[in-house]
Amino acid sequence: DLHYIAPELTDKGEYFTNLVTDADGKVMLYIDELVRAFAEQIIAEQPDALILSGDLSFNGETASHEALASILSEVEASGVPVYVMPGNHDMNSSMAARFEGDGYELVSSPSEGEFAQIYYEFGYSEAISRDEKSLSYAAQIAPGLRLVMLDVNTRSNPGYVLDSTFDWLEEQLRDAREAGERVIAVSHQNIYPHNSYFTSGYIIGNGGTLHSLYSEYGVLCNLAGHIHLQHCMSEGGVPEIVTSSLAVNPNQYGVLSFWDEGGGKYE
Repeated sequence: DLHYIAPELTDKGEYFTNLVTDADGKVMLYIDELVRAFAEQIIAEQPDALILSGDLSFNGETASHEALASILSEVEASGVPVYVMPGNHDMNSSMAARFEGDGYELVSSPSEGEFAQIYYEFGYSEAISRDEKSLSYAAQIAPGLRLVMLDVNTRSNPGYVLDSTFDWLEEQLRDAREAGERVIAVSHQNIYPHNSYFTSGYIIGNGGTLHSLYSEYGVLCNLAGHIHLQHCMSEGGVPEIVTSSLAVNPNQYGVLSFWDEGGGKYE
């Protein structure tokens, strides 16, 4: 969860400073510097892929998404493919705003189609399949390794996997199994209750059905964010790795390593 806000949307004045000081500890006064430093580190380390699991923006400002896409373009240009998906803060937001002095004014927030257009080069253009009813997609990120980015933040049923998306998802899992491929799944919200204080609104509403499907098809793991806590847990052979927000001290991100049957390593 980057929660990036474009520099032109805040003068870091009284209203914005009080707003973020009284919030959940995100380092919003330095988020531009933090995200740019993160991008520089990814460029230097050259992983095989960078996966961002939603809440890319502070509160869904179109200008923030466009500015972040520009930063991510530099990562892509260095040879690191980037895969993004929306979180609950990223689209159709009534809280998208520009902050100045002791007040704010509302600004535009992208629709689902506009989000996919802004981030077209960061997963959507590489997709081997896209769901028709959500911003979910599948991509081939390494030989024998398929990525499924599962969007559960649709306007029609936020926090739930749509029935039609379940059909699409099972088709992807079936295709991967028939091809002998392993699957990494990604969602913004969580499948499991990682913390007793973060349940309602934090766990995917029909996550039990999702877990059963992932267990049936042997999905390697589910990656998620949303709760701004670093935690891993596993039930029924499906580990879920929740990575804390980059915007929250100690400003962490996760590194996953996989090996193919020939001993090749991917990060």
